[in-house]
Amino acid sequence: MYFSRTVLSVLAFGGLSAFGSPAPIVEKRQEVADVSSVLAIIGTLRSSTESILPQIDTLANEGTATEESITPLLDQLVAALDTTTSSLGAFGGSIDTTTGGTEDDVAKEVSDVYSNIFTSLDNLQTKAPALSTLIPSLGLDLALQQVLLGLQILLAGVLRLVANLLRALGGLLSNLGLGLTGGLLGIL
Repeated sequence: MYFSRTVLSVLAFGGLSAFGSPAPIVEKRQEVADVSSVLAIIGTLRSSTESILPQIDTLANEGTATEESITPLLDQLVAALDTTTSSLGAFGGSIDTTTGGTEDDVAKEVSDVYSNIFTSLDNLQTKAPALSTLIPSLGLDLALQQVLLGLQILLAGVLRLVANLLRALGGLLSNLGLGLTGGLLGIL
């Protein structure tokens, strides 16, 4: 009987003291993304474009490109660019630029992807000129520009580097109706 009173007293006191003591403070350490995270996002964009652009090229090269066959592919391209913009925006404008790569690495990757996009669109415009109005009408220029702006927010010097790498394609952008992108890059 004394044992049960003692145990109950100890448990009651222990329970009350648990409520009376403050909870330990646990600091949540926010992990800051680095350049490799940006490169991974651009890598995902590259993968998406590598599945879309060959389809556009095949349709254009075979002479079977129609509005019905090209529009869904251009919509997929715009969606891939929009997803990239959203992913870049998720960083909240803050990444660690001292690790995971350099601005040059990002600029090279982006310029390769953009160059492939511009080349395929030029091929489409050359081989199916009647479809050239689709390119600016589906929001592709704005989607391309938004990715570049997202990159510029995260990596201040990357836009200049991309512009330098794409300078030779300036006239092509104008012909494709991608004046916003060319203007942002300063190559028109």
